[in-house]
Amino acid sequence: MSSSARPLRLLFVAPHFPPTNAPDGQRLRILLPEFVTAGCECTVLSARPEDCLAPVENELMESLPTEGWTHHQIAARAAKWGVRNIGLRIKSHLGRHAEELLKKQQFDVVYFSTTQFACLPLALDWLDRFGLPYVIDLQDPWVNDYYERPGAPPPPGGWKHRFARWAAQRQEPRVLRRCSHLVSVSADYVTTLSRRYAWFKPEHGTVIPFGWSVRDQLIARAKPVAQSSKPVIRYIGRVGDDMAALLDKLFAHVAIWKNHRASDLPLPTWEFIGTSYAGTSGGGVVQAAAARHGLSAHVSEQPERIGYFDGLARLQSAWANLVLGSDDLGYSPSKTWPLLATGRPWLAMTHSQSVIHNLLPRDSSGGCVLSDHRNPGAALGAFLDCICREYPSQTTLPACLTGLASTQLAKSHLEIFNRVTIQRP
Repeated sequence: MSSSARPLRLLFVAPHFPPTNAPDGQRLRILLPEFVTAGCECTVLSARPEDCLAPVENELMESLPTEGWTHHQIAARAAKWGVRNIGLRIKSHLGRHAEELLKKQQFDVVYFSTTQFACLPLALDWLDRFGLPYVIDLQDPWVNDYYERPGAPPPPGGWKHRFARWAAQRQEPRVLRRCSHLVSVSADYVTTLSRRYAWFKPEHGTVIPFGWSVRDQLIARAKPVAQSSKPVIRYIGRVGDDMAALLDKLFAHVAIWKNHRASDLPLPTWEFIGTSYAGTSGGGVVQAAAARHGLSAHVSEQPERIGYFDGLARLQSAWANLVLGSDDLGYSPSKTWPLLATGRPWLAMTHSQSVIHNLLPRDSSGGCVLSDHRNPGAALGAFLDCICREYPSQTTLPACLTGLASTQLAKSHLEIFNRVTIQRP
């Protein structure tokens, strides 16, 4: 709570918010119940679900409070002339709606929890006109040099990517310089900003991972999911070109294990679900890697996404689950912590210098962390030998999950919001 002993009045900007199901809306979704429980007065500004080019999952509303907060769904411009980005399409309407709201109602801070970077410059206008300080949740890099690195694949989107990068390079320094505080899911993002801008100091940012929610786990466990009678290792989420090298190395060693395993040991099915945000059909990175190593018969890929709770329920029933890293060493996938919280055995294939490799726990009885730096053959073989014998029992949850629960992450956010409120001119 604020130093004045009244409830914090929090304004949130999250264009993708339930019932819209999009990765950048999950952070606020799991934190909002904690903020309401803490007594905060919360208002969320989002796009109308019908205007978002993302799945609608009404079941996500079950995880939100039934009272104690206000939700404004704002119309966005139609997706015309190749402009599909919801941030670009909603920015003007969002700005006008927020201005009318801010004329009538006072807030202590606005929190932008989104990867729709086109909306962030609105914060400057609200600061100048209404004195409203802002905090930014950096879930992805705003200016990302991944595609400019040697050996990187060509960027998707052509001219759209070039325009987005040009706009980001112009807007990022203006917006971040006057930001009261930055929250980042990755320490690498904070380090990069401190190197890029002399005025950005490490203390200007706080690293708060995505985390997980007990509430989500309970909702998913109530869903009926058939348990496979044969070994299945599941991965749910995007698989892009930036993950191809790690997946290729993993499958190369799976193929070696396959040919040398005990004759009575069944082979697992590797099940990849929701590998393309676009939902395109046909084999992509996964099927290509499987074919190269003779594993096509044991690997299935469904590019189309499924519901958030349907996916979590499938992770809860899997024999084991897979965490896959990226060539982008700062990448910290949001699904990692809910996956570990299922209590199922898990296998991770990551870069040894990546953020996610260093975050993954080593004290989990059911976890196995592999990297590109060492030969994973022995550790991988021992893991597969163990989980393919019979359906594994639940594992002990890693100790780190306690500090990554939504209750704890909300406390970290509230400390920042209170600090910003006290510093408000």
